[in-house]
Amino acid sequence: MAAPTWSPGTLYRPGALVQPRTSTGVVQTALQNPDFEQGNVGWDLGPGFSIFSGTSVEGRPYQGNWGLLFVQPAQDSQVREATNLAKVPVRAGQSISASAMVNLGGPSQQFSFWLQLVYLDANDEPVGQPIQGNRVTRPAADWRRISVTGVAPAGAVWAVLQTATQATNYNPTPRARLDSFTWNYAFAGAPDGLLYKAVQAEAGRSGSTEPAWPPVLGVQVVDNEVIWEAVLTNRVVWEARPVLKTGETEPAWPEVPGAFVLDGTISWRTTARNIEDDNCPNTSVVLIAAAKVFGAYRDVTRFSATANPRDWSAVEDAGFLDTGQQSPVSSETKVLAFYRGNMALWTPSTMQLWQVDPDPSQMSLLDTIEGIGSIWPKATAPVAGDVYFLSTLGVRSVSIAGGSTNLQSGDIGMPVDVLVQAELLALQEGEEPLAFYYPSAGQYWLAFPRVVLVFTQSQIGGVGAWSAYDLPWPVEAHAQREGELYLRSGDVIYQVDENALDDDGVDFDGVIQWPWLDFGPAGMTKMLHAFDLIGTGMAEVQFGFDQTNGGLFTAPYEVPADTVPGCPIPMPLSAPSMSVRIIFRGPQEWELQSVILYLDDLRGNP
Repeated sequence: MAAPTWSPGTLYRPGALVQPRTSTGVVQTALQNPDFEQGNVGWDLGPGFSIFSGTSVEGRPYQGNWGLLFVQPAQDSQVREATNLAKVPVRAGQSISASAMVNLGGPSQQFSFWLQLVYLDANDEPVGQPIQGNRVTRPAADWRRISVTGVAPAGAVWAVLQTATQATNYNPTPRARLDSFTWNYAFAGAPDGLLYKAVQAEAGRSGSTEPAWPPVLGVQVVDNEVIWEAVLTNRVVWEARPVLKTGETEPAWPEVPGAFVLDGTISWRTTARNIEDDNCPNTSVVLIAAAKVFGAYRDVTRFSATANPRDWSAVEDAGFLDTGQQSPVSSETKVLAFYRGNMALWTPSTMQLWQVDPDPSQMSLLDTIEGIGSIWPKATAPVAGDVYFLSTLGVRSVSIAGGSTNLQSGDIGMPVDVLVQAELLALQEGEEPLAFYYPSAGQYWLAFPRVVLVFTQSQIGGVGAWSAYDLPWPVEAHAQREGELYLRSGDVIYQVDENALDDDGVDFDGVIQWPWLDFGPAGMTKMLHAFDLIGTGMAEVQFGFDQTNGGLFTAPYEVPADTVPGCPIPMPLSAPSMSVRIIFRGPQEWELQSVILYLDDLRGNP
């Protein structure tokens, strides 16, 4: 039930509650003219301060058409202040936060600005020193935020907000602009939520005129025979505020970290995304493992704190591995990869395996293999429990290269070593091989960047095969989503589709060619009589018959890709070695399962 309204000449017993007839007219919850759009009102401006228009030579305010201008009045270091006239009641322990936008005009202006809260007692005398917020000193010519948070000390009854400045070096023309003052002030209980309780010893009558009700909790006022004390009611007040909304046009985004720009009713702050820890290696050669980020840094490999990639200096948590000492020939780490729970690491001359752990004391070197190096971090990819990497000889796997301790043993990339080495020599400045695993197709892709080599393996441990694709555009990035592979070239994104019969509207041919085969003793002439194909589509068949001239093949002979029904296709040809080339002209769907050659060994007739 609401308390009754005060009435004159009424007998009030001790403990009676009333609410004022009229508003107290003292408490204000908002700053006066905080954006200066009302002109030169609501502020007590100290020396050097004035209200300026956005159409003047002083520049634009942060928002609206008016702002606060400061021009240093004299060559001194005095603190200059501008005070908002909103004098609000507070109680001890009450917190107030305020902020404003300031632009110091450029780095040559050598003075600073801040906000401060001044607390007063019942006699308007200061209670302690003003509580000051952060200072903005000599930034570039952009808008910065100054703010302050204060807690009312014991004895404080009132609070006022000031902006203050102090010169550090006199400049005859220093200027600063301020705008958009705001605070979160709300008096505990709110002015219209205060009730007044009769606290005199005996019942007494109120006066003929309503007293000046004190707006401060616990303060008393005499009303004829009644003494009223301000008390707090228990209630919740909900305040509606407009939802933040962007402006009609995109703002001019500042590029300096910490700068602000207004966009409709939103203030955007420029935030730097870089890690400022001096121990962060700032490298693109990184690996996430054991809840840490590992980064190559010259002859060591640094790691971040556990589950905190912004911290590279935590004692007994962040640190580095001395990987350079394990590779005396070339000590700089170039490639990092995750291999079966451990970290694989390459320098130009060495491969290392490290056990990694959230606890740095549990990290240790497992193996070092000289002569197996790599310098291409983007050409490394995890593939079905293994890791494929690019060496100067070609594509190799950690499981085979590490087990054989060299790059010469039979490995997955040896069939295309010649192609890989040629593409490495053809790389232009700024180009770098890019590799990734496409699990939906069981393929390892290696882009150079227009020539793409693809290793396809239908099942783990099965026989794989290499394919080469000559693309009309360079592969610059890749992504996979819901089992589909996407490639990016410039601003164009392509989807890899096994059902597509052309490439970006351009028909392409499928070419399968065998190396030069002896089909028996080397140097002996062999007689080819006929051949059969097993597959689908229409194929052109050619036979190479002069190994010393790699381009000397028979004329193309078009046949169905499945020739088994009926007789073999006659092809009389004799040579010591031969190469078979099958061409499927686009656009068509095709498949080749087998090529059968019918030939004799003509011994004695080389």
